Amino acid sequence: MLNKFIRLYNHVAIVEKQLTGQRHVVIIDGPSAIKISRLLADEDYSDALTFIPSIHYLAQIAKDCPALTQRLAGWTVLQLFKSLIHYIKNLVSPPVKNSSGGLTGLMNEQILQHFIVSNQHSIASVIVFNERNPTPAFAIYQAKQCDIKTYCIQHGAVVENYFPVNVDYYYTWTEFYSRLMENRVKGLRCINVGRLAYQIKTTDTIARNEIPLIVLQPANVSIDEADLVEHFKKIIDVCYQFYQRICIRPHPSDNIIAQIEAYIAGREYSIDRGDMATALAQHEVTLSLYSTVLYEAPLYGSLPIQYLESPFNKELMHRCELNTTNKSGLTSIFKQLTDPKEFTHQLELAKQFAEQRMQSGNIHAFYQQIIDDNLH
Repeated sequence: MLNKFIRLYNHVAIVEKQLTGQRHVVIIDGPSAIKISRLLADEDYSDALTFIPSIHYLAQIAKDCPALTQRLAGWTVLQLFKSLIHYIKNLVSPPVKNSSGGLTGLMNEQILQHFIVSNQHSIASVIVFNERNPTPAFAIYQAKQCDIKTYCIQHGAVVENYFPVNVDYYYTWTEFYSRLMENRVKGLRCINVGRLAYQIKTTDTIARNEIPLIVLQPANVSIDEADLVEHFKKIIDVCYQFYQRICIRPHPSDNIIAQIEAYIAGREYSIDRGDMATALAQHEVTLSLYSTVLYEAPLYGSLPIQYLESPFNKELMHRCELNTTNKSGLTSIFKQLTDPKEFTHQLELAKQFAEQRMQSGNIHAFYQQIIDDNLH
């Protein structure tokens, strides 16, 4: 822990700079947040935006994103040492309620509390990417204590654990999600800006194969581990009825691949951890439970098939037209797709479905929306 603290020392400011004018504070807490924040920094919107990263991503941003690094705030040598001292005191005399995440969680919370409270009159809004995570959730809480507007940017296909929603405004991928969120959350205002930092890549030169791509998802997010693994086992069983070989793609936060590989045992398979667009372009069919990848697949010519059993298979979780709740239904779908005309028809329906729920975003339009909204 001390080594980590020493490494972070090299990436923080010596003195704290007070905000000037009205600023929008963006909380960076994840790969998607980094990608979108980097685009905003590269477009040089420095006159209105300030970025505060979670400590988990501070070193990565300092190393890989020079334009974004110049616009970081909150982290100073003094605050780093204050957090360490506070943590040591907590070890000696534990508080009634601990901060989430140990030392790193405590540091994130102290930095955010100090920065937001100290600059509350200069902060027009606080913007997060996943308000359910501890660091963004704390930022939202602190902003509301100071009567500061709060926004969340949709970071994935909406699932049940997105609720309850605690922000004032939600930036969504499409009007479909705007209506869904507003119907579920009284008083929430949704603004459709598309899926930011997402563009369809050119994959015309990539050869397609008939091996099905099975996209895994992490356990204990929306579905507990036992149920989740059982779902994928059933998908695997049906796939091997029609294919000699399958391809498995683990989630970036995977926690089930060992169980999946053990279940496949001596059967033929491969693992793909490469570029997602390339993977989708290579495989004729993509299967998963409720992953956002099922939206992306048809845009790269891969037919999505959703396998999700009751009681999980609700409208909120639907990701494509080809949707089944049991092994016999999945078997019927594969038999149906042996007809080339039916395959082409289903792929076209999948594209239409995806376009209703996920549109490419425009980073300039998003930025302008922030400015315009806070002028009124």
